Amino acid sequence: MAPTEKLDYRPFTKPRFIRLLTLYPSPSRTKRLEVRLHQVSLDELKDPKANHSYEALSYVWGAKHGTVPISCDKQTLFITPNCESALRHLRHRFTRRVLWIDAICIDQQSLEEKNGQVPLMGEIYAMAKTVIIWLGPGHPEDEDLLRHARIGGRLYHVRGLATEEIIPGQRTRKWISKVISEEEIEIARRICSNVWFTRIWTIQELLLASSAVFQIGYTECPTAMLYSYVIVAETFAHSESSELQRFQMRNRALETLHPQASKGTIGLADIRRRKRSAETDSTELLAMFWQLAGLSDATDSRDKVYGMCGLLQSILPKEATLPEVDYNKPVAQIFEDATCCLIWSTKSLLPLEIIVRPNGQPNDLPSWVPDL
Repeated sequence: MAPTEKLDYRPFTKPRFIRLLTLYPSPSRTKRLEVRLHQVSLDELKDPKANHSYEALSYVWGAKHGTVPISCDKQTLFITPNCESALRHLRHRFTRRVLWIDAICIDQQSLEEKNGQVPLMGEIYAMAKTVIIWLGPGHPEDEDLLRHARIGGRLYHVRGLATEEIIPGQRTRKWISKVISEEEIEIARRICSNVWFTRIWTIQELLLASSAVFQIGYTECPTAMLYSYVIVAETFAHSESSELQRFQMRNRALETLHPQASKGTIGLADIRRRKRSAETDSTELLAMFWQLAGLSDATDSRDKVYGMCGLLQSILPKEATLPEVDYNKPVAQIFEDATCCLIWSTKSLLPLEIIVRPNGQPNDLPSWVPDL
C-alpha cells in the first residue's frame, strides 16, 4: 500500500550531522521508489574504521518544486522529475545503495536547516566514495558515446592528444577521423550543452570529488575520460562554441586543483608549464573560480557565493572568514561580504579585475563589488 502521509523530517539534534539515504533495490524498473533516511555525524564519516561509505549525486533539479511522489520512511516525499529519473537509473536490482542527494537529505522547506547544511556540502562531496554526475536518461547514442569515451579518452591521453599544446598534423587528423565520426562530434556537442555544465553548484561538486563519473541512462564514464574525448573531438572539428569554452574552463579548474594525472587527463601541458616555473598560485585558482561563478547560473543569486564556499575554503587561509550562509540576507550584502573576504585573503584587488556587469549596475550593489 502506498504511503499517504507527507514526510515529516526529524530535526538534527547535534551540529555537523547529515542525513544519508538508503535506496532500496527492485528487480522492476517501474516499481515505486522507496528510500530510508538516517542521520550520521560528518566527523564520524572521516574515521576510516567507520562503515559509512556513500555516493553523492550531482545533478540539476530542473523543476523548482517536487511533483513526483516516492516512499521515504514509509511516508510520501515529492521530488523533481529529474531526481526521480536519476534514482530509477541508480537503483540496483538486488542490493541497497547509500546516497547523499540534496533535495532529499536536506529539508528544503526549512531555511534554518538549509543555513546549517549548505556550509557542509563541500565536505559531503569531498568525502563521498564517488560523485555521480547525472546528465539525464539521454538517447541510446549518448550512452554509446560514453562507452566509446571510456576507451577513446584514455587512448587520447596516452597519445598526448588531450592537451592544450597539441598542434594536429595531417597524420594525426587522419587517425582521429577514423575513430571519431561526424555524428559522434555532434553528440559530443549535445553533451557539452547539457544544463549541468551551466549550474553554479555543480562546479564544486565536480572539483571537490575524490572520484567522479558522468552517467547517462545506465552507462557511466570517468570524468577525465569524457573530458579528454570531447575536447579532442571538438578540437579536430575546429569548434569554438560557448558551450565548449565553459566545458574547457571547468576542466582547467579540475586539472589545476587535481594536477595528478590519475585525477584528470586534460590540460596537463598547461599544468606542467606552471609546475616548471612555480607552484600553482592560489590567487590564480581564485580568479578561475570567480570567472566560473560569473559564467554559471543559479536559481537563487545567493548561491553564486554559497555554491563556491566549499571550493574557497579548500584554498583560502584558515583565518579567512567566508560569508555565513543565511538565505534571509540580501544578495547585495552577500556579494559585498564575499568580495571583502577575497580582497583580504589574497592581499590583492583580484575581484575588482573581473567585475561582471551583464545587465548594468544594480542599484543596491556598490560599484566595486562584482555582480556575479
